[in-house]
Amino acid sequence: MRVEAKKNTLQLLLPCEVLTDSSVAKRSQTTGHLLLTCPKLHPIVTSKAPQPARQKPQAISDARKELADARSAQKGAHLKGAVDVRSIIKKADALPEVEKVALGPDFDDEEEVPPLQ
Repeated sequence: MRVEAKKNTLQLLLPCEVLTDSSVAKRSQTTGHLLLTCPKLHPIVTSKAPQPARQKPQAISDARKELADARSAQKGAHLKGAVDVRSIIKKADALPEVEKVALGPDFDDEEEVPPLQ
């Protein structure tokens, strides 16, 4: 197969015969890649036979459902009532007091900057 673009010739060796009349060459506007679509002259058509759907035994699926129901009931059994979001973090008065460290005689602490905790 040969493709001519801007006085340049691109020749490809394909593994089988193709229909040259219905072949299409497209160039991407964004990346500039060249896409060649060439249908085969004698395509090999293969199809898979439909597989019969596998059915699970009823006893196994019932046992799994019962086990899942028992687990979901156990997960939430110890949870009761609403969650008090005020007790999630410690209050400021409950935090330990931070010791002040002397940084030297020439250190001047600005009052506008809050202390790091």
